[in-house]
Formats: sequence, structure tokens, C-alpha cells
Amino acid sequence: LTSYKKFIFSDNKQLSKKDIGKKVNDSLLILLKSVLPKESEKKYYLIDLFYQSCLPCVKSIPFLNTLAKDSLLKNLQVIGIDPVERDTLNMDKFIKRYKIVYPIIKGNTAIAIWNYIKNSSYPTTLLISNTGELLRFHNGLSENEFDKIKKDVK
Repeated sequence: LTSYKKFIFSDNKQLSKKDIGKKVNDSLLILLKSVLPKESEKKYYLIDLFYQSCLPCVKSIPFLNTLAKDSLLKNLQVIGIDPVERDTLNMDKFIKRYKIVYPIIKGNTAIAIWNYIKNSSYPTTLLISNTGELLRFHNGLSENEFDKIKKDVK
């Protein structure tokens, strides 16, 4: 985690719905973009904070896969972030089992991102513009929320 110390914030502020419309810390965007391929530069980033044994998290995967594969949402990059799983082999099995089609960030990078967002429930989804504006923040699983995200991104 040492190499990510500059991304861990000391203000202990937890992001919430109250932050919608505000700009997130530039370090969060830098960190996200650093782990994605250059060709995945998008207008919007949908961040899904989850962990493997969370049933609502697992139930959200088909919705996230649909968003990631939707050809009308070319400006959207779905990103899964698991700050709990450390074992790459376990994660690879999980990705294959649930046929996940979007990148999953784990390990130190996931922990650094989680330390910024400081969410207290799973799953948590955030929609962030590539300029850093927090557009949506949602705790829990809601098909309705995924429909709203589609409308925002189109």
C-alpha cells in the first residue's frame, strides 16, 4: 500500500448523495485512469464497490454486464472494485463464474479507492464524469437506479 499513500485521504469524509453535483478529488480520477487501458478513456465511469460474498453485489452483476455491453452507452466505463479480495486466483474464478465483462480492480489499488470513498455498505455505485463530477451515488441494489444511469449516460 505504500505506493498508494498519496491517494489515501486524511479528511475521513465519506462520500454520500449530498456530494452529487460536486467534484471528486482529482486523485481518485488519476487513480482510476491509471489502472485502465488508454483506449478505455470514457466520458463516464460507473464504479461498483462490491465484495464476492455479498448477495446483493452478486445480483447486480447481470445489470452491470448489460450496461458494460450496451452499444448505446459507448461513453460509459463500468469498473468493479473489490477492496476485500486479495487472492488473484479467487477473483479470476469469480469473474469466470459470473461472466463479468468489465474490469475489476482489487488489492492495493482497490483499497486506495475505497479509502477515498469510505463507503459503509455494499454494493455502492457511483457515476462520475471524466471531469470528476459525481453524478450519482447509490447504496444497495436497485434496477431503477441502473435505468437512471442509462438515461444519464445517453
